Amino acid sequence: MPLRRGFSRDIVSRNISEMVNAGHPRKKAVASTLKNARKSFRERNPGKPLPKHLQGRWSRS
Repeated sequence: MPLRRGFSRDIVSRNISEMVNAGHPRKKAVASTLKNARKSFRERNPGKPLPKHLQGRWSRS
């Protein structure tokens, strides 16, 4: 079950849904999806601040 690459709200939402439907706990699905989205954003936009939807409570922008 590979996650889609990207950092848009739609991609993040689809990845979370896909992981939850595959049986992962919701918190784990959200954490790993946001981690992958942040990584994707930083690869494509080095040095720019994270968008609001990728800034988690404990995120190190």
